[in-house]
Amino acid sequence: MPVAETVTIAGHSSKPPSAPLSAILADYGVEILSCEMTRAKPRQTFAKRTLEKILGRYGEAHLRDTLNVILENDHPMNGFALTKPVVEAVSSLLLAHPEWFQRDATAWLEVMDRTDLVALHERAKRNRRAAAPRAAIATLLYDELRTAFEESAEPSAPATIDHVHKLSAIMADALRSAEWSGGAWRIPSWANGAVRKALCRRGMVEEGEGDALTALGREVMEELLAPVDDVDPMRAAA
Repeated sequence: MPVAETVTIAGHSSKPPSAPLSAILADYGVEILSCEMTRAKPRQTFAKRTLEKILGRYGEAHLRDTLNVILENDHPMNGFALTKPVVEAVSSLLLAHPEWFQRDATAWLEVMDRTDLVALHERAKRNRRAAAPRAAIATLLYDELRTAFEESAEPSAPATIDHVHKLSAIMADALRSAEWSGGAWRIPSWANGAVRKALCRRGMVEEGEGDALTALGREVMEELLAPVDDVDPMRAAA
């Protein structure tokens, strides 16, 4: 695996990554790009904020596992897959099913050898009106991984893009019920349970194991609300 001695920033307007993130990215030969750039080469990324968030929230070991899944495989396109939705989708699956990677990281990487993450992202973007790309990517990738790790499990409804549509409908109901409080939009607490039950019914997680993906659904809703967080609803109505 090539190792870069430093992490360079293409362009001059971007704030450099933190020292801990720089050290990790250097181990993988990953280069952070500024928003001035328009095209990424393999092992280049615009997702500095996403990588910093994952590192700060879940720690170095989890971020390294995420990068290993995306980069340390034989698929020629996955070096281009360091995008925000792909990174978040892989991180979410590692959190939701930690036993898979801990039990057999090689089996996980063998799935990635035949999985084009760039193509999954493109498929997800075509359905972005119904589902956030990272949620769709996580669902599609989950289906591939479950085949590898749960071949002996009882058959259940596959996690298809139709399930993402239904999950999106639940999220839409939660968004319609959001309330303006304390200078920000607040998602109703019932949304957590609704999302978890939907995931369990469709075989996407087992009963009692939906917390991480429920958190993913909640994060998606929070991102959808984020652009209006600084807008006073009374002023907007006027």
